[in-house]
Amino acid sequence: MVHNNCDIIWKGFSKGELNVHFLKHGAEFGEITQSQYLKLAKSFAGETGEHIQEQTVGKFLVKFNSNTQEILVGRMDLREIRTFYRADPAMTKINPFQDALDLAATLTK
Repeated sequence: MVHNNCDIIWKGFSKGELNVHFLKHGAEFGEITQSQYLKLAKSFAGETGEHIQEQTVGKFLVKFNSNTQEILVGRMDLREIRTFYRADPAMTKINPFQDALDLAATLTK
């Protein structure tokens, strides 16, 4: 089945994972609530534009916004977000998008 990636209706994070990811990455988006973090992730999943890079790796969609450094990795067939964060370019070895692609590749094994 072929999807237009921006048309996927994401359910949310994998069961039990929202709190884990919010605690790890929520502060990267300022003083927001867990609910706002989820809303940001779902909103970003549907964004398109020339500043957005996206690529599929197996069943995973990886999106990167070069303007805001936001990254989302989601499993398309389950419509579950696996992670959503704002990359710190000073902490990446290659580039944030490639790092996220590498992460998705490890999830497919």
